[in-house]
Amino acid sequence: MEDPRFIHDCETCVYLGHYKHADLYICNIRPVCIAPSLIARLGDEDSDYCASHPAWCFAEGFKQADWEQEVIDRAKKLGISCDKENYRKEI
Repeated sequence: MEDPRFIHDCETCVYLGHYKHADLYICNIRPVCIAPSLIARLGDEDSDYCASHPAWCFAEGFKQADWEQEVIDRAKKLGISCDKENYRKEI
């Protein structure tokens, strides 16, 4: 896998490679998280990123953005589950 293009200083995130103009990560600290964080790093500044969660965290019918689904698919290939039943039920 290619190296990240941008600085991302979270030691718990798993780098998943490039997608379009972004470096993709998943932050998956179980059992602490109630859902994994899906991250697209777009630059080196602290604010240069997008973050989200799997669709099951939102209202019924919510559709994942293409980069979010890409994070989920790549994480799954590495054995990292984003399925609801693998996360805490409450805070």
